[in-house]
Amino acid sequence: MGFGGRILPSIVEMPNAYNPPKYLNSPESLVFKKKCILFGHSLAKETVKQPKKSEHEQLANTLILVEGYMDVMSLWTIGVRNVVAAMGTAVTMDQLAIAAKSIRNGNLVLCLDNDSAGLLALERLCSNGLLSRIVSKYGTEISIALLPSGIKDPGEFIESKAEAASTTIADAFQTEVLSKSQDWIDWYLQQLLESYDSKAGRGRAGSFGDVFERVANFLANNMGPADRTKHACEIAVSLAKTTANEMGSDHASSAVQNQLESDLIDLSSHLAEKKRAIQRRTELVNSDGNVGSQKDALFALTRGSGPSADESDKLSSSASKGSDLLSVALNDVDLLDKFPAPSFERASLTRRKRTHDAAISRTLNKALTPHFSGFRFMYKSDSQWLGVDEDKVCSAS
Repeated sequence: MGFGGRILPSIVEMPNAYNPPKYLNSPESLVFKKKCILFGHSLAKETVKQPKKSEHEQLANTLILVEGYMDVMSLWTIGVRNVVAAMGTAVTMDQLAIAAKSIRNGNLVLCLDNDSAGLLALERLCSNGLLSRIVSKYGTEISIALLPSGIKDPGEFIESKAEAASTTIADAFQTEVLSKSQDWIDWYLQQLLESYDSKAGRGRAGSFGDVFERVANFLANNMGPADRTKHACEIAVSLAKTTANEMGSDHASSAVQNQLESDLIDLSSHLAEKKRAIQRRTELVNSDGNVGSQKDALFALTRGSGPSADESDKLSSSASKGSDLLSVALNDVDLLDKFPAPSFERASLTRRKRTHDAAISRTLNKALTPHFSGFRFMYKSDSQWLGVDEDKVCSAS
């Protein structure tokens, strides 16, 4: 498919005027797309299917994902051959999917570089939903393996034990790295808890409230109700201990622990419900070919903007056919909490595009009126378009 070059300055002395990149790959092409390629995959995918033959060899149906080409080759030299490397500057969804397909229902171990960039890459994968989607789709178990302190990558780990036999080094890699791997959810939650800074002000990054909200968001986006409850209970224990230690006590109050657990479950469940509501609404809009074209109009309405003339025709047609899609979608949840209001300038521009189609007003009246009760409209056309009775609209104070 292509070539991947790696500068080895310890072997080749570079001229002072030449400053080459660390990696130099073939240009992107129809077949060479780094985001879709795992280095060494053609060999590793056959290896993971074989059963374990000796103590130092890989476990069956387990694949190790590292960062660089040299890490793959270094591990191969000691007999660890169920290993691949992500090409490009970051691990992508395509690469994770390729790895998961090779070990469906198996175990994918992420062993990235043990530096700030590697840790940030792991946190990004955990927080942006990529790993949860892979687990859900392929049934793959994903774990995080960290190298010992002071060791940057698997290549350095092997170099640090260069005097030992290859089988001994492989055993050490299994014992000191792979066997200590953590489930990705447990690892990331621990990272969130460790990010707490007692000196951070309220609302600042690292404050207690910030950590609490990040934990709740993670639980909401990556777990079902049962798992959220389980992890909320475990995290509440850690948070209660943290607050107790700050007050100079070794004993965490059970009342504080129970309150934290309850608040965490409530917040994460509320966030999860908002996410599901948006998903249901999107699916509803896209469930029918004729309705799918109304998506832009629907989301414009939920943001507070009016439909264009073309969008109005589409919605009018839906209303005239007796479709209750729009009212169902708008009544699903309070959409005003989900989308930011447009700026005054943008609202002024979109207002000029509004029409006064009677069918639109009849369709939207029941769904939108409750959200605008108690407001005074700047323009009379707004209240007319929404179908809000002017005697029910409060006057300016």
